[in-house]
Amino acid sequence: MTKKYKREEVARHTDPNKSILIIVKGNVLDVTKFVAEHPGGADILLNYAGKDVTDIFESIHSSQAKEFSQKFIVGKLV
Repeated sequence: MTKKYKREEVARHTDPNKSILIIVKGNVLDVTKFVAEHPGGADILLNYAGKDVTDIFESIHSSQAKEFSQKFIVGKLV
């Protein structure tokens, strides 16, 4: 069963020492372990932690990056 998240719950996950969640196209992604590896740098993920990043994500990421991101999905936004 897929975990369901409210926007307010995602917004509380902004601590790189605990968990970083973002929203992309209604999916909730846990990018905590990816922060240090992010090609654009950790700061970009930290700046958008807890937020819906759909527009920026869709506009700048390649199809390979979009496919790669699927492994970080931990739930759905409700």
